[in-house]
Amino acid sequence: MMKGAASPEHERLVRALADYFRSQTWAKRVRTPAEEVRGMRPDAQCEYDGKLVYGEAKLCEDFADEDTKEQLAKYIRELCPEYHLYLAVPKDCESSGHQTLGRWGLRQHIELKGF
Repeated sequence: MMKGAASPEHERLVRALADYFRSQTWAKRVRTPAEEVRGMRPDAQCEYDGKLVYGEAKLCEDFADEDTKEQLAKYIRELCPEYHLYLAVPKDCESSGHQTLGRWGLRQHIELKGF
């Protein structure tokens, strides 16, 4: 639920996430941004075993925003019930991102990747 134009850092994270998907032997048809589904458009998607897998990029400061928690929870509920949601974050907030996801009760459903 980005409110404005993407920052260069956000764009870097989206590219890194797409590259990560491309590096996985299971990932097919990587797209950035994802196709819109149910009024949502994650930053990235790929296909695994005929189903879509989604990814989102977040900056360190996004974890202080309640909208981030709500967005990630909605993605998990509505888009990623079978597979994890991949979350790309800057390397320097990977640890605090894990802690925040745990506090929000989302850690078991999100695969956080620091880039």
